[in-house]
Amino acid sequence: MFTVARRLGVGALLLAGLLGSQESALAQFTFNPGLQGNNVVGNPGMTLNNYLALIQAQARSAAQLAPLYNPAANPYAVNPYTPYAGAANPYSPVSDPYAGLNPYNPVNNPYYTNPYGYYGNISGGTLMGQADVMRAYGVVITSQEQARIMREQARQARLDTKKKEFDLDRYFKENTPTFTEDQAKIAKTTLKRIQTNSNPYEVTNGTALNMLLTDISKFPGKKLSMEPIPISEDVLKQLNITKSSGSIGLLRDDGKFTWPLALQELLSAEQQKAVAAQTQLLLKNARNGKVDANVLKDLRNELERIRDTLTKKVLEIPTSQYLEAKRFLNDFDEARVALERGEATTQFNFEKWATGGRSVQELAEYLANRGLRFAPATYNDEAAYRAVYPAMVALDLAFNTQSSASSSESKD
Repeated sequence: MFTVARRLGVGALLLAGLLGSQESALAQFTFNPGLQGNNVVGNPGMTLNNYLALIQAQARSAAQLAPLYNPAANPYAVNPYTPYAGAANPYSPVSDPYAGLNPYNPVNNPYYTNPYGYYGNISGGTLMGQADVMRAYGVVITSQEQARIMREQARQARLDTKKKEFDLDRYFKENTPTFTEDQAKIAKTTLKRIQTNSNPYEVTNGTALNMLLTDISKFPGKKLSMEPIPISEDVLKQLNITKSSGSIGLLRDDGKFTWPLALQELLSAEQQKAVAAQTQLLLKNARNGKVDANVLKDLRNELERIRDTLTKKVLEIPTSQYLEAKRFLNDFDEARVALERGEATTQFNFEKWATGGRSVQELAEYLANRGLRFAPATYNDEAAYRAVYPAMVALDLAFNTQSSASSSESKD
């Protein structure tokens, strides 16, 4: 502590002596590399006189603070960096018992090189610095090349993903059934059900018979080894045949029909006779290829009035009679449509052909060759439709069985 105070005091006295001669001080500061002319380098706003005044103030402050660290003048003065009496400084290599074993001490380890020291302080430092620069440059180049490689790998991965997506989409397209294939599968499934388990309504409205006829038509000109299945004339003449739509069935017997009980009570005898006469005239002209549009219009209006009358009396008529009357009016409307579209001639020619009875093979061939189909049955014709249905099923199964056997033989 005395040494520090002594040094501060001597420095202050020397500074005071230097300040005593301004010209001598100016001459000395001329050699200070921190001065340039009358200004301090790095701080052009500070002149030489200001700099000297600053130094003087620091010297006076040091002189004033020196007694505080002098134990003689200040009994409370304690230097925190001076060890206690009898204590050893752990940071002093003299008092450190392991100082001689410290591998990081340049005195004990001649091969030690401080990695954090300046290259200029060690032998070959210039070359080491250049080597580090070259090494850093090489690391940058390597990182760039690795980045390029990784970018190329990512691009290849994206292309591979696109290829896999394309292959998956193509797989779906190749294995997804088309609309035509779906419809063919549905038709095949429906045909199989029709052949084995058709419901009665599908038979009487002609749906089942028409599906069997369509499938049989796929084998034109083929002969079967099975015996012909005969169908009597009475059954054939109760079948309603059409080219497009409508069924002449109700008026098939020269326009004669019987009114249901519910309509007999709703219509007067004069109304019944007028409708019957009008219908028979239409049928007679239709068989000759002549249809009066005005008469057809009057018949349609009359049927609509009868239907409205029946609907208004629905609560007054027993349910069974009401359903019978409604079915009769529907059949009547089908007959009117058939007359309007010239189906009377088609039905008349078929009945003429069926005279004497035919086989089911001949029936299917007759209808297929002329583009005809089964029209819905009337109430009195349902028994004939049910009789023809099993014969049509047997014929269709025989054609398919024979065709499958022929295909197997051709493959062998």
